[in-house]
Amino acid sequence: MNAWLITWEGTSPKITDENRIIGILGSRRSDSFVAELVEFIYLRNSSSVSEMAYIANRPKKKPFPAERTQIINGVPHGERLICGHNPWIYARKVKNLKIAQDGDVEIITWKEPDNYRWKNKQKMQIEVEKIGDIRTIKRSTEHSLSREMEALYA
Repeated sequence: MNAWLITWEGTSPKITDENRIIGILGSRRSDSFVAELVEFIYLRNSSSVSEMAYIANRPKKKPFPAERTQIINGVPHGERLICGHNPWIYARKVKNLKIAQDGDVEIITWKEPDNYRWKNKQKMQIEVEKIGDIRTIKRSTEHSLSREMEALYA
C-alpha cells in the first residue's frame, strides 16, 4: 500500500525500531493535513501545557513549523515533511508499505521516496538520481505504538 509514514528521526540512541514509527496515514491525505498533525505531535512531545495553550491561537509562533518543501540537490521534492530539531519528525509518502507478523514481531517494510536531480542546465526536467531505499523495521506486537495508555493502567 502507499501511505504517509510518520517516524522519529535523529541521532539519539533512544530512537529504536520499537519507538521509531509514530503513525501511518492514508496516502490521499493532503500535505497540509499531515503538516498540522506532525506539528501537533511535536509540540505535544516537546512543550508544556502553557506553551501549547499559548501556541494554540498563535500558529505563527510555533517554534518548529513543518517544513513542506524539501530541496535535495537543488530540486524541490514534494510529499516530504520535517518538523522539529534533533530528534525530529519525518513524514513522507512511501510506496509498497507492507506489514507482516512473525509470532510476536511485526515486520514493517516500505520503499522510501526517490531523490531527483535536474536533467539539464535549463532546469526544466528532472530525473531520478537515487532510487528510494527499501527499509525494514522489526518491533514487538506486545506494545502499541504509543505507550501512554500503559502508564495510565500501571
